[in-house]
Amino acid sequence: MRRFHESLQKWVGTRILGPVLVLSLSMGLVAGCGTRDAARSDAKSEAGISDSTAPVPPDSLKETHAGCQWGEIRAGETSIWRFTCARSDIVADENLPGFLREDVLEDGTRVRNVVVQIFAKAADEPIEAILPALRAASPGVGTESCALEASGEGRYVFVPTGEARQLYDKFLNGSAEGPSMPCGIWGPSEAGQRAVFPVPGSNEKVAAVDFGTDPPLHDFRTLKSVAN
Repeated sequence: MRRFHESLQKWVGTRILGPVLVLSLSMGLVAGCGTRDAARSDAKSEAGISDSTAPVPPDSLKETHAGCQWGEIRAGETSIWRFTCARSDIVADENLPGFLREDVLEDGTRVRNVVVQIFAKAADEPIEAILPALRAASPGVGTESCALEASGEGRYVFVPTGEARQLYDKFLNGSAEGPSMPCGIWGPSEAGQRAVFPVPGSNEKVAAVDFGTDPPLHDFRTLKSVAN
């Protein structure tokens, strides 16, 4: 602002308005910026939005959730951006830790489903170090043999192996009625896709993310590690 004032004085004060008016204009601009910044900060605070530059959501999500509010939410020293709508939102759960999608039904019933769960490991450990915790969080008929398999772009999928894989393949080709979710909620399913990947900004956090079957409220690309 000091640089702006000096530039304004040089350009305006010496040519047209005079030093006094320049000072008035500068003070007015400072006061106006302060008022606008304070109002903007209050609005962000109410929405759970940080002071950092807001990421831009994909056009598909903006169109689907037109009229909803775009904002940041934090849990377990991680942050994600999502849309808050009249009856749907993403809420933090420090016990996971992670994030849940909450939908309010017509009768007022609240339905919650996990969309992001954060797992911890040592900084020098491979991503497979989370397998015991991932298996515990995702019980299924074949979970004990389910493993992480690279799927590209730094992501992994939690898939059955061995006999559990053979049984699941039979289900997929229609020769068996199940199991449809051999690795539990974080494994393969007919309803949507899931992925496991390191949380950007941390060597100690790994996220399991449910992309859902419909356009999600959250943008998984905005997930990152943040300090409390």
